[in-house]
Amino acid sequence: LRLHGLDPERKTVLLLPGSREKEIDSLLPRLLDAVRRMGASGGYQFPLALAHTLSREHVDAWVRRAGAGVDVPIIAGDTYNLIAAADIALVTSGTATLECALLETPMVIVYCVSPLTALVARLLVRGVRHIGMPNIVAGHEVVPELLQGDVNGARIVAAARGILDNPERRAAMIVNLREIRHRLGRGGDRSRDAPGRRGMTQYRRLLGYLRPYIWPRAVVAIVCMLGFSGLESAIPFLAKYTFDQVFTRHHLEALPFAVAGVLTAGILRGG
Repeated sequence: LRLHGLDPERKTVLLLPGSREKEIDSLLPRLLDAVRRMGASGGYQFPLALAHTLSREHVDAWVRRAGAGVDVPIIAGDTYNLIAAADIALVTSGTATLECALLETPMVIVYCVSPLTALVARLLVRGVRHIGMPNIVAGHEVVPELLQGDVNGARIVAAARGILDNPERRAAMIVNLREIRHRLGRGGDRSRDAPGRRGMTQYRRLLGYLRPYIWPRAVVAIVCMLGFSGLESAIPFLAKYTFDQVFTRHHLEALPFAVAGVLTAGILRGG
């Protein structure tokens, strides 16, 4: 922590907001709202581990937009050490949750998708109780998950403080995360395996826990990709229709319908 100008004596709340710009745009403002609320009480520091797929400028723009009261140093290239040193991580659902679990760092998982994706998921995916990999592997909720409308500053703070302010709960969570690490790492004498084979063995073991979720999510992914592709084409089409009808043919009555169509398509595609 000292290497990055952080204080080892202060509680460290690590932000892991995702690896794609769309995740950053959707989730980072909500995480920064939680930082503002937690930071007001003092005693915390909030480093952000920058994924190699993101530009520092894009993330920094959101941090600056959050205002002077939000102090979030952006750190690249040292994610695992930051996870290991953190008291808790606020992490977007994905592989980073598994990395936190393997390093036994307590976490709050957050995720939010577009209304269309959420609707399709509810219709097609039945019996899925968790989205976070640690909870899927454990078969029960080990770490809290906040989804969709529950992803807001107040609820994130409540979930994080519920862990940080309760040493017994935090210790129990670490024990459960250690068990997850053992589940993914056990099996045979790994010292005799080649490194590549060890890695493939762990991925196959993880696949066993994820198998009940793969086909439903694959269907959701295909449907959403087709839907989003159609929406991407719909917006330019509606814009052209508006131009032709309103500005060329002077059919002003078509304007409200075209505008409503563009807005609806934009909302459904999540932005």
